[in-house]
Amino acid sequence: MGRLVSVSNFVGNTFAVWVLLFAVLSFLYPQGFTWLGTYIVPLLGIVMLGMIN
Repeated sequence: MGRLVSVSNFVGNTFAVWVLLFAVLSFLYPQGFTWLGTYIVPLLGIVMLGMIN
């Protein structure tokens, strides 16, 4: 459980970097992200539920 907390803290503290990294990757290689199109609504729901904290 401690490992999960430390990974979660790392991702949470560097979230802006992850967003920028994936935004650049999706801009340069859009074909690698087209499969996500069908999952947009559930993924947005996960993000919104994560913001409840």
